[in-house]
Amino acid sequence: MATRTTLAEPSLALLLDNAREAIIAGRAAGIEPVALLLSSADYAQVTRTKQREARVGLPPVVLGIEIRPDSAIREGSVRIVLP
Repeated sequence: MATRTTLAEPSLALLLDNAREAIIAGRAAGIEPVALLLSSADYAQVTRTKQREARVGLPPVVLGIEIRPDSAIREGSVRIVLP
């Protein structure tokens, strides 16, 4: 059974770890995720850590997957968008 860990402040590594199994399974099946959806608070925290990309107008990307905010996602969770 998968375990979810949460922290008071979001961690990019923790968010990715929560999504890792689904990303790996999709890639193994030949399905590349289009985006990772994060809560607005988690998205804000992650984009603060990726300010260099933002300064040059690039969307935040992790493991080649764009990160997007979604107000329907609860903090500490990740939803994977598939094609």
